[in-house]
Amino acid sequence: MIPEQYTTRIAQAKNIQDAIDRMSVYQLEFAPNLLSLKGSDRFASSAELERVLEFWYFSKIEQILKGSGENIDLLRKANVIEIDITNINTLLRYFDAPDSPETAGSTIEHFLIEGGSYSPKYLINLSHTNLISDVIKKLAGKKYQSYLMEALNCYQETQLLSEFENQLRIYALRWLSLLPKLSPFGVGVPMGYVALKKSEIRNIRWIAKGILSGFEPKFIIENIERIQ
Repeated sequence: MIPEQYTTRIAQAKNIQDAIDRMSVYQLEFAPNLLSLKGSDRFASSAELERVLEFWYFSKIEQILKGSGENIDLLRKANVIEIDITNINTLLRYFDAPDSPETAGSTIEHFLIEGGSYSPKYLINLSHTNLISDVIKKLAGKKYQSYLMEALNCYQETQLLSEFENQLRIYALRWLSLLPKLSPFGVGVPMGYVALKKSEIRNIRWIAKGILSGFEPKFIIENIERIQ
């Protein structure tokens, strides 16, 4: 955990470069990766900063998940889901705004994480698809089919890319919530407990937003997400 006084001082930085310098001074584990951007033309890109942190995170997880056994297998499967969510978000952002400042000058391959259900080559090919609906239909052939198709229905109404991540997060929470029954004497129990707590928080936030927005109680109740 990063000490609170460190995060406070980092938040008071004059700019991103100053913030990264402070992270380095505090010897935060990921700081050297961010420092590698200094002096490059990618330094000012929020997408590039996010990429560096994501690559550091998934590389660290890969180092931790060495060996074999039921617990390691469950953790690896959970990590694959996280990689999939990250890569799908990257693909959709890149597809939706290929000429944005964040993606200009970089190929999508530069941002994709290895180790997910979809190979980077497959995702790169999908990035050349004309319609986002076609992208989703091709992605949906894997384990996320019903969730991605539900997200596509919502997206066609709202035009919000967040619909896809939202549905994938629901998939992840539901998968995790089943682990205590599948692995009652291992790491599945705490993983499932955390998922249930995350689901509770999501629903409390939804109820609060619904009340503040003046939604009818019936509508709020109907849209509470039940992961079990």
